[in-house]
Amino acid sequence: MLRPNNHFSVTNPLHRISSLMILFFFITLSFFACSNAAGGNEGYAIGGRGPGGGTIFYYDEDGFEMIDTAEICYYLEVSPAFTEEYPWASTGKTNFNTGATETAIGTGRYNTYLILADSADPEAPAAKACAEYRGGGKSDWFLPSFDELEELRKKKDFINIPYGDYWPSSEISSGGTFYILFALDGYLQMVNSKSKSESIKVRAVRAF
Repeated sequence: MLRPNNHFSVTNPLHRISSLMILFFFITLSFFACSNAAGGNEGYAIGGRGPGGGTIFYYDEDGFEMIDTAEICYYLEVSPAFTEEYPWASTGKTNFNTGATETAIGTGRYNTYLILADSADPEAPAAKACAEYRGGGKSDWFLPSFDELEELRKKKDFINIPYGDYWPSSEISSGGTFYILFALDGYLQMVNSKSKSESIKVRAVRAF
């Protein structure tokens, strides 16, 4: 079951085919990852190693729905630190609205698909770096939503996440998006005027 999207349309048939292939790619790779988590009874724990080789930072015993496929996942894991910082949008797309406005847990993967669609910003550096990450041989990593990134911020000291500014996939407007400050004192800062052209930290996340 795919979530309706009213933010953009694909008029070029080739673009539509390519966008559907991207979505099918995300769905195929992620469906079994979540369904095989078996209600979270696989011996995983916060701070432990996930199946993608990342660090587990979130667990919901009741599960959470991934809105792009409607399957239920139980855990989120985060990749190791990237060595580079990235802008949110590619050159020429810094004032473009991708429609990636979802903020809840379970929406980052859908946001990432929207950002990288041919009709949006397929070269968007932050989202592309996460989607192309292949930790653990997994191909379903994504740029986390605001709430997913906020859960990571809450665990930053427990799982040793460096302080700094981090991009979520959640977009505010055509010209800007949120960022979350992982401060030394744990303070949360949300700013709606951060330009998409600025390069800051990102971490890839995957659900299972």
